Amino acid sequence: MEEQLQQIKDQLYRSETNFPPLWERLQHCGELRAWFKYYHGPNQWVQRYYQEEHVYLMSRVLIVACLFNNGKMILRTYKLDDMARIEREYSFADNTNQTLILSGVAITFKTIGEKKRPENLIFQRPVPEEQGDPEGFERLINLLD
Repeated sequence: MEEQLQQIKDQLYRSETNFPPLWERLQHCGELRAWFKYYHGPNQWVQRYYQEEHVYLMSRVLIVACLFNNGKMILRTYKLDDMARIEREYSFADNTNQTLILSGVAITFKTIGEKKRPENLIFQRPVPEEQGDPEGFERLINLLD
């Protein structure tokens, strides 16, 4: 577990300030099962304005950590019991049209309380060019169900 925590800390933007609150949340939410780094750097074309985004699968929840350029952070927690549907999208790995790979995931949550529409989380396969972690993405998504 200590090795995993050090890897997480080493990946975080401004880890000296962002790791302590993240570590507190991770400790509170059960066993760490898998994680991946979604991307590094804002991308206005797909309306991602965070410096980094990380996703952690715990035994009871999914935690999404959004880190901003100024050092601030948002931690979002989604209960696994509230997931209603997981859609996996597969596309071809290259132009040969021979091998399908997991290219995107849409997680729909049950409606709760006064909400009329369910909330969705949508992830596209991270790309190494944005310092994303496609292997971690597949590992985490394979554990969902």
